[in-house]
Amino acid sequence: MTAGQADPRTTRTRAKLGRALLEECAHRPLAEVSVAALVRRAGVGRATFYLHYADLEALAVDVCADIVREAVDALHAWRGTPAPETPPPALFA
Repeated sequence: MTAGQADPRTTRTRAKLGRALLEECAHRPLAEVSVAALVRRAGVGRATFYLHYADLEALAVDVCADIVREAVDALHAWRGTPAPETPPPALFA
């Protein structure tokens, strides 16, 4: 594996944890989400969680950064006249 290339296992695990966090936060605020509930939903062990993240807040920052990056990429790819009342379709995806 070359420098800068992520291990596919790490990418998959982080994606599982990110999806699980978003699913948990759909039902309760982040302050009420536990690591135990998160890893159960993600199907990974607690030690695996801590191998990748120091705490839930670190995971939340990572997930939010991905969402913002995807939104910015969608806006950059969109061609048209900006109109706040009708955002680009790529943002809904």
